[in-house]
Amino acid sequence: MTTVTSSSLFCCSVSKQISLACTLLVWLGGVFSTSKKGITLLLQSRNLDQPDGFEDWFYIAGGIGVLMGLVQGFTLFTRICNQNIDRILRLDRRPKWHECYRWPFYIFLGLVISGGAFVTHKWATNIYVLLIFGGVNLMVGVSLLVSCCPFILRRKEIWSGERLATSEPIYTPV
Repeated sequence: MTTVTSSSLFCCSVSKQISLACTLLVWLGGVFSTSKKGITLLLQSRNLDQPDGFEDWFYIAGGIGVLMGLVQGFTLFTRICNQNIDRILRLDRRPKWHECYRWPFYIFLGLVISGGAFVTHKWATNIYVLLIFGGVNLMVGVSLLVSCCPFILRRKEIWSGERLATSEPIYTPV
């Protein structure tokens, strides 16, 4: 009797370029979904009674989210993106289809999505919850968008599937 393992399945092994393309697609999916959720929550907060009669809280929360997203994107997220590209390029074998990220990322992603959905559904009429979660979602969306830069700047490495000897980490935090 022949035992079939995941390593022996043709569909499980992909090239490094495909793995990195999957990484970018998941990253861009995060940009779209978190930005859309953030904007939706901020617009939803706009329809509620505003505290102190000030009607522009959603602009302030959105602006803070964008500014924090830019800072976080250029410092933390870009470094994480570079590390992930390096990890894939340094593999001495063809990666499995799911190895574009490490397994804890998938658990974290599921917890964040389900937790965010629960909180915003449970407190859908609480303006403070909508403003905070809207700003945070917008911050993450902007961070993910900014941190796509390594995919553009390192495209020669990505297309070759090999880490170039002259490669330096891009946007290393100071």
